[in-house]
Amino acid sequence: MAKRKPEEAPKGAPAWQSTFADLMNLLLCFFVLLFSMSSIDAEKFQEIASSFSNTFSIFSSGGSSFDDGLLISNGISQLNNLDKYINNTGAAADSSSTTNKLDKEDSNADDVKEAYEKEQLEASEQLAEKVSEALVENNVDKDVDIDFTSQYVQLTLKGSILFDSGSATLREDALPLISKVAMILERYSESTIEIEGHTDNVPINTSHFESNDVLSSYRALAMFDYLVENTSLDPAMIKHSGRGEYIPVADNSTPEGRAKNRRIEIKIYNNLSSEQGKGIMQKNLLSVIILALLVVNIVLTSIMMVSVMGTMKKSSKLIDGISSALALEVNETGAAGSEEASEVAMEDLVVYKIEDEMTIPLAKGDDGESHFCLVSVSLSLNSKDDDYEKYGTTIADKEDLIKGEINAVIGSHTLEEAAANQDILREEILEKIRKMYNSDFVYNVVFREIVFQ
Repeated sequence: MAKRKPEEAPKGAPAWQSTFADLMNLLLCFFVLLFSMSSIDAEKFQEIASSFSNTFSIFSSGGSSFDDGLLISNGISQLNNLDKYINNTGAAADSSSTTNKLDKEDSNADDVKEAYEKEQLEASEQLAEKVSEALVENNVDKDVDIDFTSQYVQLTLKGSILFDSGSATLREDALPLISKVAMILERYSESTIEIEGHTDNVPINTSHFESNDVLSSYRALAMFDYLVENTSLDPAMIKHSGRGEYIPVADNSTPEGRAKNRRIEIKIYNNLSSEQGKGIMQKNLLSVIILALLVVNIVLTSIMMVSVMGTMKKSSKLIDGISSALALEVNETGAAGSEEASEVAMEDLVVYKIEDEMTIPLAKGDDGESHFCLVSVSLSLNSKDDDYEKYGTTIADKEDLIKGEINAVIGSHTLEEAAANQDILREEILEKIRKMYNSDFVYNVVFREIVFQ
């Protein structure tokens, strides 16, 4: 019989490695998503920076040392004095100087925050001066009120000038005023612009507007639409919202106060505030992109796993057949009728696998204990034998009888006998099955798996 050629190792990475790499990719996307959705508290960051600066001086020039000698920042090891430094640090933590240091750090953080707010306020003040000059140049300074905070410059237009009562349509006689305001806004196209609609507290319930909230939202939208259609402003840089009656600037109990509360506010954010807004928008966009990639990755992984499972089932059946054939070749010398069997070619063999794993009680040995054998059996059939056509295709009909013979043979042996003489067990089973059929078409008996307990 010809020798089987050794099988080549499969090419490419093993399947588990691809699955593991994909899992790591999913975890990476997940944690990057968490990071992109997080926000850094500038005040807390400054506190941490101040703490490190005061302790190790790592955020300023120079460094600190544990003892006399060169600094850590110079890269010189001072491990000899490390224990002394740690002890001194612990002792200092218990002293009253720790409280003073923390107070100093809090003070530094407050100073940084105040300095930043002051810088924002100065930027808004400069912007307000430029906008005010532009209003005067266009002769609309009497119709537009201007104010500013540390974040934005606010232009307030009276609602009675822009809209008729209960309407969200811009009045024709207000268009020249709105056009001049729009020209001024175009100068600050790089800044974030926010439009807010406000009303008084007089209830409204018409076929078009069911409440003041809806009316204020439509009025802000009308101003937004005008700016988008008649200016070069980027719609992505313009926000609009309706604030209803909830942020009054005057007393709603008087006609004059209600007139002031009916208004449109246009906020022009200064450069510092706009950069913060852009950063948040970019961060949110990044979060959406990463989330989408994560979902796509999960879907593709699920599809891959479904397809791989089907292939794995087919491969498992193929491997079972190959395993039985390999076990047959290895144990061939232990089969009954070896001289005759040696003439059977591998391609002429058909493997019949008994699917059920059998649990067989063994005969009691010297220890007097009960033992069992768990065995899975396959039969190798010679398809060239004259009796194969008669019995081979119907062997499943007598599977229970075959199992009975296997139980009888293995169960007649003790644990020691069965474990030490598996070849003899196979020969006895083969002899019983051949005698049952009165034929030698059953070529060999193979134990796919055998365990003794």
